[in-house]
Amino acid sequence: MAKTLNVHPTQRCSVVLVYLTGLSLLGVMRWPVCWASTALLALAVTVVNRNFYRYFATHAGLWFALRVMPLHLLYFGYCGFCMVWGTLLHYLTSAPGTSPRPSLPATRKQSP
Repeated sequence: MAKTLNVHPTQRCSVVLVYLTGLSLLGVMRWPVCWASTALLALAVTVVNRNFYRYFATHAGLWFALRVMPLHLLYFGYCGFCMVWGTLLHYLTSAPGTSPRPSLPATRKQSP
């Protein structure tokens, strides 16, 4: 997938990890052993974003960085939801056979 809208691969990975963490958390209700996978997935999100959390820890303190983490997870969940919602709206409201990107007009070489 192309690197667009200032979205880096680590952020995409974080969105996927947050949703997998949520699914694993749902699985805990049926299979209690899923706590291990939930903890590992949450740890993976933290490791992927360690530089972000380190910034907050050094500039505003560890307590602030710990309070940022749940909001950051919520942010990734929100981003994933909006991406799916926007994609669905695009494909459900666009005419069939239309390109998602308009084609650019051909440039002509001007003579002197």
